[in-house]
Parts: sequence; C-alpha cells; structure tokens
Amino acid sequence: MLTRHQPGISKRGNIYLRRMFIRGARAMLLRVEYDTGGFGQWAHQLEARAPRNKVIVAIANKLARIA
Repeated sequence: MLTRHQPGISKRGNIYLRRMFIRGARAMLLRVEYDTGGFGQWAHQLEARAPRNKVIVAIANKLARIA
C-alpha cells in the first residue's frame, strides 16, 4: 500500500492555533490510555522510536488533520 507523505506543521499561518495544537498534543500524550484504541497505540509506538518533541509535533499534526 502506498502512503502519501504528509508535511509537518509549518511555521506559516496562525501561531496561536499552532501553539494550541502543540499544547493539546502534549496533554494528550500525558493522558492517553495506550491499550484502549488505535490512536493511543499509534502514539505509544511512535514514542518508542522517536524523540519526545517529535512525537508531540506528530500528534499535533494528526490532530490538525482530524479537526
């Protein structure tokens, strides 16, 4: 299956909104239950292989795409 590369969160656009996504991602990473579903498992697997700040930005990016 081919996956399309999704760009990260750029520094263009609304800085307040970007900052809120980062804060929400940081809070989600602290509170997520890893065994309850797909999003928690995805975050846990990502946390195992990437630095914490990269994981936070990846979660913020995913939240922005979902919203």
